Amino acid sequence: MCGEALVGWRAQAHSGHDLLEVGARRLVLSPWTSDGGRRLLIGAARLYDESFEPGEVALLEAVTESVGHALERAWMAAERDQHAARQTALVRAAKALNASLVTDDVLEALCKEISDALRADVVAVSFADENGGIRAVAGRGVPDEALGGEQAADSPCASVIRTGEPQVLQPGPDDELDVGLRGVAGIRCGLAVPARRRADVDGALLAGFATDRPIVDSDVELLAGFAELAGIAYRNADDHTAVQLAAMLDSLTGCLNHGSFHNRLREEIARAERTGRGLTLISMDLDDFKSVNDRFGHLIGDALLRTMGDILRDAVRSYDQVGRLGGDEFMLLLPATEEGAARRVLDRTLAALKQARLPGGSAITVSAGVSDWRVGEDANHLIERADRSLLEAKAARRVKRPSQRPPAEAESSAAAEEHDLQRLVMAGALGTRLARLLDERAIVEATIAELQTLLGYERGLIVRHHADDVLEVVAADPQERGAAAAERSSAGTPGEEIPGSVRRAVAERRPVVMNGSEPAGASAGPASSGIRSQLAVPVFVSAELWGAISLQSSAANAFETVDARLLQRVADHVGSALRTAELYRTLEQTYLGTAAALAAALEAKDLYTADHARLIADLAVGLGRALELSETELRDLRYGALFHDIGKIAIPDAILNKPGALDEAEMKVIREHPLVGERILAPVAFLSGIRRIVRHDHERWDGGGYPDGLRGTDIPLGARIVFVVDAFHAMTSDRPYRKALSRSRARHELKRHAGTQFDPEVVRALLTTLDTEAEPGRLGSVAGNG
Repeated sequence: MCGEALVGWRAQAHSGHDLLEVGARRLVLSPWTSDGGRRLLIGAARLYDESFEPGEVALLEAVTESVGHALERAWMAAERDQHAARQTALVRAAKALNASLVTDDVLEALCKEISDALRADVVAVSFADENGGIRAVAGRGVPDEALGGEQAADSPCASVIRTGEPQVLQPGPDDELDVGLRGVAGIRCGLAVPARRRADVDGALLAGFATDRPIVDSDVELLAGFAELAGIAYRNADDHTAVQLAAMLDSLTGCLNHGSFHNRLREEIARAERTGRGLTLISMDLDDFKSVNDRFGHLIGDALLRTMGDILRDAVRSYDQVGRLGGDEFMLLLPATEEGAARRVLDRTLAALKQARLPGGSAITVSAGVSDWRVGEDANHLIERADRSLLEAKAARRVKRPSQRPPAEAESSAAAEEHDLQRLVMAGALGTRLARLLDERAIVEATIAELQTLLGYERGLIVRHHADDVLEVVAADPQERGAAAAERSSAGTPGEEIPGSVRRAVAERRPVVMNGSEPAGASAGPASSGIRSQLAVPVFVSAELWGAISLQSSAANAFETVDARLLQRVADHVGSALRTAELYRTLEQTYLGTAAALAAALEAKDLYTADHARLIADLAVGLGRALELSETELRDLRYGALFHDIGKIAIPDAILNKPGALDEAEMKVIREHPLVGERILAPVAFLSGIRRIVRHDHERWDGGGYPDGLRGTDIPLGARIVFVVDAFHAMTSDRPYRKALSRSRARHELKRHAGTQFDPEVVRALLTTLDTEAEPGRLGSVAGNG
């Protein structure tokens, strides 16, 4: 009777002797169905035999309708609260990705949030190992014995990984669910979803319940969201470890690279200053390494450098450090070591190097210089003394040769060697400066400037090698710059714009010297009039040809082997700096990928906020250019605008989308979102400038804003810019609580509140920018800037 009434639309009257088994004689059942498919049935019964009047039936239907709508509001509120709680759990889990790059910590946090959001009794994260076995790597509500043990091929997680599809796990009414975890029993139902660390499904998340309960689509979707975060946690940890390792090590030899060695050297000098213990530095390189490349080729030369790196690491003590500073130059850092002990380490190292052989069986020879750290001495001076000792060792080796030069020639040679030493030291200092730069343009332009001002070369050029052997001038000295700028559009096309020495150095992947007594003509390159001598060396980044550095001179026979060696050392420093910049960009993209995942969560929560952020980012950058901000400030401004409302992912939907005015309690929640956004971005070091924009973009010029009540120029300029463009775009957009204002009305409001709510200068600049945007032929120019 009740079942039939539930599927109907109108009240139904029934008569009998014992209706509903309560002795009723007359009964009316009134059904109601919500938009979401929920059903309600309200009945009225009489214990005596008297029919219900039509008015009474209509009244019951009206009551049923009212009760149904009231229940529907209650159900919607409960669903909204549940949705908000689940969104908050996802946010907390996403924040855990930024809080730590330790996989175990992040997965433990994920399991807790899954357990709380789904009210699950058992949660497990499983991934395939290198042999294909499925093992639980993290869990909640599971014994320790369940973690790390291999699961059976028919376990829920193994099945999900095999099929790549979610599974709802509901055995028979009296059966328990076998979740495949050792020591876990009493589970009545559950669900499992696939997870992936890279492209293919190789993991699964499982949630189990000790009581019978329905598993609905929203449960599966929520667990799938957590599975995506689990995969991101693994990827972030793997990428971060790989980038950190790659950023520290020389890709060819596996020794510390130039930048990392300098960092360790500074650390050990600081330790020596604290402890008073000794510190020794050994500078070492292969004798006449260029001839190895010339005779046997660069592949043999690279193999020799790898062998030397392996021998050096094996020969030193476990706490010593081996670095490759560039080319064939290596350094040994020996902490807590006096010169006597250092000499024993060096002797052992040289003895091991004597065992290395070139093709044909000839031995290699190595020169070394030793320098003890002196109290108060910095890293650059210590390296300079070690290099001087190395050059003295090389000079002593040359003096021992049978053919001795006349005293006057020897004196001149000593002066020349002193000059060469000074330039080698300067080249090392240049490498230190380049290691601090993280932009390709800055690296190449600094190199050109230093080649002239410090090393005294006449003209310089840096050329980039692209696919299909296209060559592009990317940096030139002032004398070359005009011609080089015009050349960039045609570089690599047939012609004589690129110096011939560069073309050969790139093609042959080795230094090329072209000396002559007559001007080289057009083949010398841009501004080539009067060029008689050329020198070019290739630049490699991680063993890949990046380009070349070229020097030109109007003097005949201007370049010697020492110049080629010096320029090759500079090229090695450039390659190392470019590699560091490349790794920094990779690391930056990893962090931005995490922030983008948070932005995606915000977009799923509030489409207006996500679209709004993208639009005001373009407008903010256009305004920043009008205010003549630097490129670094514009970058921070763009990301600050993109993420300025990221903290709103912690605001419940009921407040965020409320059509009416917010009460004080709700406004308090709203005022927290800049602080939440700052905390979300806090673990990312290079976002420090962006965090200040996110925290302060709701501060008012008159000090009446939040969260810190800053006023005037105490508010960061980027935050003042975002505040103005944010307000303009918000005023000209439809919102749940009002329709959009016209652009003219919005402009009026900006002027009216300039000096109180907004920075007057920023308002004037925005209005000028908007006027420029509205000019014929300029529509959209602001949004396209940046």
